[in-house]
Amino acid sequence: MIVKKLYDEYDLNLERLLLNEYARLNLTYEEASILSLMFSLYKKKDSKLSSVIKKTERNKEEVEKILNTLDDKAFISLHTEHNDKGKQVEIFVLDNCFSIIENFLETEEKKEKKEDSEVSKIVLLLEKKMNKTLSVNELLEVKKWFVEKIPTSEIISAIDKFNSKSSLYKISSFLLEEYIEKEEVDEKTKNLLDKLYDKL
Repeated sequence: MIVKKLYDEYDLNLERLLLNEYARLNLTYEEASILSLMFSLYKKKDSKLSSVIKKTERNKEEVEKILNTLDDKAFISLHTEHNDKGKQVEIFVLDNCFSIIENFLETEEKKEKKEDSEVSKIVLLLEKKMNKTLSVNELLEVKKWFVEKIPTSEIISAIDKFNSKSSLYKISSFLLEEYIEKEEVDEKTKNLLDKLYDKL
């Protein structure tokens, strides 16, 4: 696993990634915090569950519940082994977590490549329509549409509404107002329906 190698040999900061991206990894903040602590212990060659419980301010029952949830979600695996004195010790293994993070990063990279491809498609369409090369500021404006997560189909539709002499900023203004307003209306409608449903 590349991520495991980078963590072991080059000090890749997975703790920060877990705390920043916990929701997209299908974790709660509490689960991400415990996982982050486990990585810190792993770095010190300590994989005992008792160390996890000692190092956190949470009570034992709460930590055990989180550990079991992380095991159920396949982020960690829990095992029992014998130490040098022959005593049974509960330990954690993070191999599954390394794999999940690696898959997450690969998926994110594919998404970025797809977005770059979509941006290029829109830039070519605009340059053809306006019969000119877009400036740096205009390229940044186009990128803003994708940051706002406006679908490519909506962008193409907006471009088609304007003629070749229209400025890109006019298209952008229309597009951002139209799409963001629509999103706000959808959210208001959703909230209204939720309230009505609650009253039933």
